[in-house]
Amino acid sequence: MAKLRRHFEPKHFPWFAVFVMALMVFAVAQLVRAATGGVSGSPGTRYDATQATNYVSTESQSHTLMPNMTVGFVTSSQAPAVVTISSSPGGAHDLNCGYVMRLKVDGIMESVEIPVLLVGPDARSFSFVTSQLAPGSHTANIEWRAESTIGSTGCTEVRSMVVMHQ
Repeated sequence: MAKLRRHFEPKHFPWFAVFVMALMVFAVAQLVRAATGGVSGSPGTRYDATQATNYVSTESQSHTLMPNMTVGFVTSSQAPAVVTISSSPGGAHDLNCGYVMRLKVDGIMESVEIPVLLVGPDARSFSFVTSQLAPGSHTANIEWRAESTIGSTGCTEVRSMVVMHQ
């Protein structure tokens, strides 16, 4: 007579197997987190930012630093990185403000001059993409000047600047 084989049927749920699987999922998550810098968004994406809400103006016909619109950042990748920089100036209530702005990174102009006209509490947003930057420390800033064809005084109130980098 043939012998019947019995399959192993555990009487209790195999908690040890669940524990091992959970540990493996946690380990994979930690590896992914380490590879992406632990920041949400695109792998390795980080940001540095500044903002200000005080009224500032300029009558200078030559470029000067826009107050509070300088951001230091460090690119951490091993290869040259392209950086995205966004600037959002806002107008001042009951004033029409016109000026020309540009972006500089490490003292090198990274954008053309951009005319900005803000009517009342208007706001604008501009995004720039830099040339490739070497790994290490960098400084980005917005410069501005008054433009006689737009208005004699450049002014802004609420403004921000965000640097997205690796």
